[in-house]
Parts: sequence; C-alpha cells; structure tokens
Amino acid sequence: MIIGMDFGTTNSGMAHYDGDTLTFVPIDGSQTVARTALYVTNERQIYLGRTAVDRYFEENLDRPTRLEMVRVGEITLTFAELPTFVTDVYVEKDVLAPGRLFLSFKMGLPSLDTLGTVVGSYFYRLEDIIAAYLYITKQRAEQHFGQPINRIVLGRPVRYSVNPKDDQVAWQRMLRSAFRAGYEEVYFQYEPIAAAYHYESTTEGEQTVLVFDFGGGTLDISVIRVGNPATRAVLANGGLPIAGDVFDQKIVRAKLPPHFGEGSSYTLNGKVMPVPSSFYEAFSHWQELMTLQRRQTLDHIEKIERTAQQPVQIRALRHLISSNYGLKIYDVVEAAKRKLSGADRAYYHVDAPDFSVYDSITRGEFEGIINAEIRQIDAYLDTLLRDAGIRPEQIDVVIRTGGSSLIPAFVHMLEGKFGADKVRALDEFSSVTAGLAITAQRIETGEISLKAYHTGDLPPEREFDDPHDAQIIDFETLKKYISLTEGKQRHGDEIVLVGIDGDVVAGERDADLLAESAPLPSAVSALLALPANTGVILMTTEYRLLKRSARELAQMSELGLTMADTAKFHRDDFGAETVSGLARADSTADQVLLVTSAAAYKLYARAALFDRLDSALPYAITRIKGDPVTLVAANGEIIAFSQMGRVVRISTGLLTGGNGRLMNLPADDRIIAAFPFRAGDQFVMAAANGVLQRVGNVAPASGLDGAGIKLGQGRMVSVARLTSPLWAMTDRRVFPLDAAQVNQPRALVTLAQGESLRAVFSLESKPT
Repeated sequence: MIIGMDFGTTNSGMAHYDGDTLTFVPIDGSQTVARTALYVTNERQIYLGRTAVDRYFEENLDRPTRLEMVRVGEITLTFAELPTFVTDVYVEKDVLAPGRLFLSFKMGLPSLDTLGTVVGSYFYRLEDIIAAYLYITKQRAEQHFGQPINRIVLGRPVRYSVNPKDDQVAWQRMLRSAFRAGYEEVYFQYEPIAAAYHYESTTEGEQTVLVFDFGGGTLDISVIRVGNPATRAVLANGGLPIAGDVFDQKIVRAKLPPHFGEGSSYTLNGKVMPVPSSFYEAFSHWQELMTLQRRQTLDHIEKIERTAQQPVQIRALRHLISSNYGLKIYDVVEAAKRKLSGADRAYYHVDAPDFSVYDSITRGEFEGIINAEIRQIDAYLDTLLRDAGIRPEQIDVVIRTGGSSLIPAFVHMLEGKFGADKVRALDEFSSVTAGLAITAQRIETGEISLKAYHTGDLPPEREFDDPHDAQIIDFETLKKYISLTEGKQRHGDEIVLVGIDGDVVAGERDADLLAESAPLPSAVSALLALPANTGVILMTTEYRLLKRSARELAQMSELGLTMADTAKFHRDDFGAETVSGLARADSTADQVLLVTSAAAYKLYARAALFDRLDSALPYAITRIKGDPVTLVAANGEIIAFSQMGRVVRISTGLLTGGNGRLMNLPADDRIIAAFPFRAGDQFVMAAANGVLQRVGNVAPASGLDGAGIKLGQGRMVSVARLTSPLWAMTDRRVFPLDAAQVNQPRALVTLAQGESLRAVFSLESKPT
C-alpha cells in the first residue's frame, strides 16, 4: 500500500484511499490532525503533537535557565550542484533545559545554517528530527492498518525557498529524512495539487480550479484543470513565504510589548533613557525571547527596573524571559487569532506566577497589523493569473484550504476577485492529506505517473567529523528510544543499578536485571536500589560527574547501550574512563562529601555542586587520591566500609579544611561503600561465599589518623543499610533475604554449587 502524508509546518496528517474509502490515521491519540511538534528530552524520550507541547510546558515553565555556547564539532556537507564546505559548528544552548521543543522545524530545510541542535549531551541533525516525526507517524499508521508501510506520497510546498538552490537542498533533506524513517519508495506531490485532487473526487465535470492553500508556513496557489483525466493539467503554480506563523509573530510583536514596558523610560546617571528596543524586537519569535536569558541581559533589565518609569512592567519582562513563557504567549495569541475568524474581538490571558497579561484584539486591529501581507497577497494573485494568461472569470471554483484560509480578510479578497458563489471551503486541515492519499491510489492504479525516489537517487552524504562537546545521535539508536517511548514502559517503580566492569547495568528488581550481564563478574563496584524517577549521579575515574534518572539508565540497559556509548567517555593510550561510583541526586543536606576508594574525601556545598549537574554535559571536579565511590550527605556523621572489613564512623565536624582522608588504609584495601550515619543504624556486610555480617554500634573515631575498626572477616563484596526488605544478588539471580536470618550477627546465604554472592541491597526510598 502507498500512504499519503501532509507533513505541514503547523499540522500534519496521514491517510489511505482504496478507491472507495478514505481512511485517516489517528496519529496524535485519537486525533487525525497532529500538531507538527516534537519534544525531545535529555533522556531521549520523544513526544509528538499536542502531547509534545503540553510536556514542554509541564517541564519548562518557571524553571531556571543558563545559556552557554557549545561546540558540536566540525562538519563537512555535500549537496548536489553545490560546493562541499567545512565549518566548525557552535550552538547556544540552555544547559539546564530538560529537553527541547521543535516547532515549524520544516522551515529550516532550505537553510544550510540550520544543521541541527543540541539536546542534552547529543547533537540532533535536522534531518533526524524530521525523520523521527516521520518514523513515529509511520509506526502509528502501520499499527492502525496492521501491515508494514514502505511507500509514501509526501506533500511539498510549491517552493521550499524562492532560491532554486535552497529549494533543491530542502527537497534533498526531506527525501533523506523519509528514507531514514524507513520508507523505501518516496513520491512528492505539490500540496495545492493534492487539494485539487480531493476536490475533484467530490464533483463531476471539467472545471478550472484555483487552490488557495494557506497554512502555517507558506501560501501556495495553483490553477488546475480537473474533472477529466485526459485534460487534467496544472496551468499555474506559485506561492509566497507568508502564512499563519508570520501573523502570530506580528500580533505578538504589536500587542504584547506594551505590557512589558515598551516605550517607557528609566534613569541612568541622572539622565532619562528609553528602555532598549532590542528587548522588544525579540518578541518577534518565541525562541528569540529565550536568547535574552543570558545572565548579563537579566542583570541589565534588573538594573533598569530600579529606576524605571514603569517598574512593574519591567519586572514582568524579567520574569517573562527567565521563566520560559515565550512559547506560552504565542500559544494563547495563536488561539485568539483563530477566534477572530468567527468573532469581531478575541481575548487572551497569560497568567504566570510573577506576571499576568489580560487583553484583547479586534478583527480590525488584526487586519491592520497584517495589512502589508494582505496587499502583497492580493497583488500576487493578480500577477499569477496574468502570467498564466487566465482571467478571474475563467476560474470556475476557488478552493480555500489550510488554517490561514479561514481568515476573513482573505475570504473577502477571494470573493471580491472571483465572486462569492465560486469560493468554497474544503476541509481546511485535511484536504491536502486526503488529496495525497488519492494521489497514492492513482499511482497504484497507473492513472497518474510521478517519479519514485529510492535511496540511490540521493548523492552521498558526508557529515559531522570528530564532534567535541556533544555526541551525534545515531538514528538507529534514536529509533530504539522512540520504541521505548511509544511502547508500554515495562520498568516499574523500583530500579536497581549495578556498577559492573566500569559501567552501569540497570533494571527492575528481578532476574531480568541479570539478563544482559549474567553471569556477573567477580566484583560489583557500586549498587543502588531506588525509585525509578530518582536522579542518579554517576562518578567516573576521570573525576567527571553525570546526572541521569534511574529509569533512563534502565532504558539504556534494555537497549544494550553503555555509558561509554552515551556519555562520550575519554579513551587514550593510558586507559579508558569508566564509572567508579553511584550516588542519589536528591540529597537535602547542605553539604555533601565525595568519598574515594583510597578513603580520601572532599567537601562540597550541595547546592553549588548539584546545580552544575543539572546540565546534561559531564561536570569535571578536582581530582583527589583514589577513584570516586559515592557522595554522602555531610550532616552529622558518616560511616565508611572497606573491602577488607574495616569500618570507620566519623563526625563531619572533624572534616576540616574541605578535604583529607577518612582513615589510613593498607595498600591492598579500598573503600567500597559510605553512608550517612544516624543513631541506631545497622548495616550488613556481604562476602562472596555468602557470609553476611551485621554491623551496629560502631564507636565513633576521635580523629582521622586511625585505620578503622576491623569487623569483617575475609574480602567483602558489598555493604547495605539493614532495612526491610533486603535482597541478595549472585552471579545468577536476585532474591529476597529472610529478615530473621539477616538479623543474626552472622549468617550464611544458601548458594548453589559454583554460585557466588555479588551484593546485598535495600531500596533507598528517601533521600538523605
């Protein structure tokens, strides 16, 4: 089967036509028209449509921001009929952003400046973002029809760009995206021609039809002869880069800035100065508002606020920028614009914690704001008809399609030029989709002929070489993450993370945890069991700290990905960077203590350290002796355990100078665990032969120069806080331990012949 898809700037749809029945695909929940939006999280979860926008608002409104320039590498790009060029690529990104929302991303296709962007620690090519959208909708269509779909008719605007070379670049990138999404045969059909085919299926007799396809990204106009396959022809084809997104930008720029102090003044060195207009020029695009989030810009606005003529409005400007409400104001204004198609006035309200805007716009105001575009489109219609040698009276029917074709000013324009009786609305949001499905059916039956494109029709692509600060996402890996997001999450509320051979294996607390790693090697370097959405800090042998969620780490394990794959670990002639320790990322303590395998420590202010970890990029800290093992809350006392069974309990009041050693260890010994200590705490040490030893009532050390208390016998493989329930992990299985058994001072876990104990663990349900 061949599917038809309208991949639009603002909305998208898919449909199939079998000659009798037109079937639309529910690609956004139950909706057959989906917002062309993707939200990609740092954890590589991908959401589509309105869900993407809602998720963006949920995770980003009122959060802190920090912009930094990030180099993503050197790129070599080759396109047909264009020279090859090489350039360094830098992008400015908010390192605290939990993800990135992509809207109207189709508009970036013609521009070689729009290569892609960084999300978390990965660089996503624009083609991969588009391919992800096409791949998800393809999966949903296949699920709906119950069969694979490898052939597609894609709608395209008459011109991606008025520049022919840029138009060719856009077409190639779109085609490459379709192939990456899994389509093997791709056809292209002009969107207004598709709309004409849909109209043709609803009427009889030959007619000359003008299609006025006015969506969110472009205006396409075509004059087509329909009704008879023998005389069917395109008589004129053209368009303008004017559409609904442009109108949204103009409304926001005209109506919103006065609420945020535009036109007001402030006092500088005794002189009255206007508030800089550059703040308000950024209202022309919601992403431009985000570029004002630089600390120096916000500090400048705060200084202006102190002597401002309108301090309340300037304060609102500062909060608007810093709280990520740029897209929200566009969202409410776009909704008001749509209401003006059926009303003379529309109200909009932006209600944020630190500011509120309530206003209205009349239809007359709107038409005044877009008057230049109205006149330009009116003139273009006349030019197109004149160049095609067609008089208005020769047009039998005018078809309006696309959301912007509902705007009354353009309805009146068409009615005045062609006659009200000729102008008809054709399902504004689905007519192109329907026409593409009809095109697909006509290709299958041989009624029409369009060129079929295959992977061999594209020139070879040479892309990113040696990226530095971000890793280029591999689309095959991205597809695996999409499958996790799209499918039912099998991970429950509790995740166990195990440090093995310098990496992390994660999964549910059951035998599945060992599925990819059994039998476990002779040692487990770290272990945590905690709620699935808890943040985890991974410490490496290169003294870099990374923050991930337990659920993300479980997903990585399910995909067979290592931390070296996903975090771009260092590797050189001296060795490879590996994970050496794990810790929770939700500590509530004022100070945290880094503890190393050599019993060295370094004290950090929790807020200063954890704020740096909100970036998806690794954070390098100062090296001390040994490899990092864990981070411990430094409120009161801590207790540390060594591999040879030595234990030390230390008051954090003894940790002067910010760094030092907790105890003196022999050369053949190392710290394997450390915990905050509270009165009454008990712990269990485990040896590989299954011997468990309960530890309690450890006397506090009087200083930092001792060797600790020798309590364990033999070589310990793991230590856990003694809470109920408690589990054991061997090289073959995970199973609960009998509470009565572990409450004994010494106990023996029953092991099968040849089985070895690797760890004991309990769920850490609360932060320390």
